[in-house]
Parts: sequence; C-alpha cells; structure tokens
Amino acid sequence: MTNLLHRVEASLRSFYIFNSSYGGREGQEHKKILFYHPDDIEMNTKIKDVGLSEAIITFTDTFAEGTGCDILHTLKTTQIFLQPEDGFWCVMTLNVPKTVCSKQDEEYEDYRNGEINDEIYRKVLQESYNRFCLQYGSFDTILNSAKNGSSNAQSKLREKLNIFYSEYVQSLNLPISDVTQFLRSVQYLPLSKTLFLRVHNFIQMVQATFPAIVDTLFLFNDQIVSGGKFEPSILFTIYNYIMDNRILRRPQRLTEGIEFEGSQKIFLNRNNELVPFKIYHHCSSSASLYMYVKRGDILSSEIREDLETYIDAQLALLAYDIARFIMSHSKVLTLVNNSVEPEALIPRYLFVNEQTLKHISNIGNSKGEKTSSAVCQKSLPLHVVNLLIDSAATTKENNKNVAMPQFEETLIKSTTDFWIVKRQCNWRQFYVVIFNKKATLLDVTAEAERIFDQEVTDDVLYAGLRWRILCAQKAQQTAREGSQVNRAVVGTAPFSELENTLPLLLLPVMPTWLIVLRSYRIRLTTDFKQY
Repeated sequence: MTNLLHRVEASLRSFYIFNSSYGGREGQEHKKILFYHPDDIEMNTKIKDVGLSEAIITFTDTFAEGTGCDILHTLKTTQIFLQPEDGFWCVMTLNVPKTVCSKQDEEYEDYRNGEINDEIYRKVLQESYNRFCLQYGSFDTILNSAKNGSSNAQSKLREKLNIFYSEYVQSLNLPISDVTQFLRSVQYLPLSKTLFLRVHNFIQMVQATFPAIVDTLFLFNDQIVSGGKFEPSILFTIYNYIMDNRILRRPQRLTEGIEFEGSQKIFLNRNNELVPFKIYHHCSSSASLYMYVKRGDILSSEIREDLETYIDAQLALLAYDIARFIMSHSKVLTLVNNSVEPEALIPRYLFVNEQTLKHISNIGNSKGEKTSSAVCQKSLPLHVVNLLIDSAATTKENNKNVAMPQFEETLIKSTTDFWIVKRQCNWRQFYVVIFNKKATLLDVTAEAERIFDQEVTDDVLYAGLRWRILCAQKAQQTAREGSQVNRAVVGTAPFSELENTLPLLLLPVMPTWLIVLRSYRIRLTTDFKQY
C-alpha cells in the first residue's frame, strides 16, 4: 500500500540573464552573465548553467525558424527561455512539484511535471522584462546611454539588472496559478453610466486645461475606473507596478514637491518607441489620479499648485459619489447573493474582452487587487486553473490570424467532478466553473446559462451569442426532423459531412469529456494530462 508522506510545491531553482557575445575569449566566460539568482552560487556553476543553455538554444535553432527553444522539460526541472532583445536571453528554471510517498517501508519521489503550466510561466517571464523596461528602459537603451565605452555600459546594465531583478525574483509567489497573469487582463470598477461619464469628462477637462499631461489613470480603492488611452497590455504592467509601489499608493498631494528617485520615472511605449515619462499622482479620500507627463515637461511648483486647486474639490466629490454608489450596490448584491452554499460549491465565472483586456470574475479576489496564488488555489484547484489557461491559450492561438473568431462552445469535465463551460464570440470569452458530482450535461448547461444571463452585461457578446444559439437550436430542430445521426459514423466522418447534423454530441472520452461546438462542426478531443 502506498502512503503519501508529504508534498513539495514548485519553487524557483535559478533565474539568470546572459549575452553570448560578451566574454567570447577563453577565461572570460563569466562576462556573459549579466544577472544570476541565487547570487551565492559558485561562479563555475553559473558558467556551466549558462553554457548548457547556450548549447540547448544553438541545437534547437537548427531545427526551427527564429527562436527554437521556449520550454525544456526534464524529470526534476522545467526551464523557460525568453529572448527579449537580440543577443539577450532570460532563463527561469523551476523545480517540479513532487510528492514523497512510501511503499513497503521504502520512500520514493513522484515528480508532477504536468502541474507546471508552460503558458503562465512564459507570461511571467515576459512580464518581468516588461516591468524592467517600464522602470529602466530596454537593455539597448541602457547600453546606448553610457558614453564611456562598452565595458562601462555593460557594468551599468549589470547594476540596473541586479537592482531590479534581485527584488523582483524574491517577490514571485510560487506556484503561480492566476489566470489573469496569463490573460494580462485587468478588472474595472463597475459604475453607473452617469457616474462613468462624469469621471471621463473630469479627466478630459484636466488634460485639456493642462496640455503637458499626456494621459491619466483613475483608481478608486485600488480598482481601475479609467485606464486612459494606452494599450491594454501596457495598462496591465503599469497597474501592477503601482500596486507593488508603496510610495505611489500612499496619500500624496501635488504641492508637496517630493521627487521620488526612480519610483516616478518610467518608460512607456509610444509608437513602438520607449519614451521617458514621470508619474504625478494626487489622492483625495479613496480616489487617486495618476498623470503621465513627458520627462522634458516637468511640472513646476506653480503649475502643480494650479493643478491641485483645479482637481482637488472635483476629485473629492467624485470619490464621495462613487463611494455612495458602491455602498448602495453592495447592499443589493448582499440581499441577492445571500447564499449558504459552501465555498467549493459556489459557481465561478470569468468574462474576458480580448480587445480591451478587461475581465469580470469572482475567481480568487473579488476586488481589483492582484490575486495571489494562495487565494486563487483556495477558490479553484490548481488542475482546474491549468485547464482554464490551456483553454484560453488554445483560443488565443486559433484566433491569431483570423479577422473574426468563430462562435465556440466548449464543455470540459475533469476527473474531480469540476465542469468548465466556455463560450467565445466577437473577441469575448466567458468561462463558468461548476463543481457538482451528480450534475448531468443538461444541468451544467442550464446553470451556465443562468450565470451567463445574470453576470454578462456586454451587449456585443450577448447579442452575438444569442444569435449563434438561436441558429444552433434551429439546426438541431432541422436535424431531428430529418435522418438520425449514426454515432459510429460520426466518429469517422469528415467535418464537411457533419455541418447539417446535430450541433452538439456527447461521447464519453476518458479521462475527461471535451465537447467543442464550433460553427456547427463537431470536434472530439481528449485531455490526457494527469492532474
């Protein structure tokens, strides 16, 4: 009989950045290493790790166009490779989670490599580079800014990499199981139409009165109300940067004249070029207004006084009205959602707009704050989160080169009795996670439909899905009136022969059931990952 002794979660083994063009001569291999964590490792070990990574990259490049290696799985480790700029490589090595078991008085280790989700850790590695660029600029920008030779430029780059990554790597809370980290989406604070227009009108008036302000970010209780005109992916990085920066979150007035070394200086992508900016922020009650100003247009003390006089009273009034709206809305939600169900039985949902990277969710933290891995795992098991990420990654890959994604409905049943219902239409995705051991396909579909009608307020998605569902119901009625579909034939028939048949067919495929409805074509696949 096998007994489980204990479990060891995934952990960070090493994180390093190197450039193969540095230290090309024998005996100078250490110059290739720009950053290495942990720092207390012997230099020979660091050189061997970098050399092995170079060999893997060179070998795989011979079999692929462009970057040949992204992920390397071994029995005990998983390595993620990223080439953010020409010649520079970032490598993250993770220790695979394992369970220590005993059988017949002998201990053995069972490594769970399948629990490491490649997609989310690839995004984590990319986000670490984005955060570095936000605070210090790109690697090439730092090298070009040094005017005293290449050796001084490399030393300056090493210094900045050590300052940033030494702290950033320590802040990683492994294992990471936050779906929004993969989607790079943010959650907005829902407001009434009138209140929302008042906020936008206030921001437009501020920018029109003070032209030096390029863009703004409006937060209430650390939740986004207005994200400005920057790209959604940039907004995700800026928001996380502000949430991690204690100085930018503390109460601050423009007239205090405090210049924060490094914390306010950022680089933002404008027309495919990193432009230096400074962030000025003003807080009134629970509302915070962050204003982006180009580095060369620094606001003088007189302008800051005028700006504070202009926005102080209006910002305080907006904060008061938003607080009243949230209080009245929360009372209604408390009466409506007064459920006595256990935490594990409460259905979870996630709505994502792929174009604006806006999400609405009750997975993990219900507020707009960053969701920690512990909170997310408390809400959903890790294998369910991995299924959500894999489903979203498949959708993103399929929609990469299409003008308009097709309507798609997916139902997944895991071996642990979790159901995942996914709908996609018009660049919107909607997920519902239901835990019910006795639920049938009809029960799950009805419950997902109820949550969909209750939570989704996006008119574009709602209209598109309704139109598709009506078409599917019409096709199903037509098929019932015609000939019946032979299940044995369906398993081998090409898609072209199935377009006029039943739009949804359930076949038991172990270990999970996966049914995809896509333009009335049936796709049967299975998930053989052992969770």
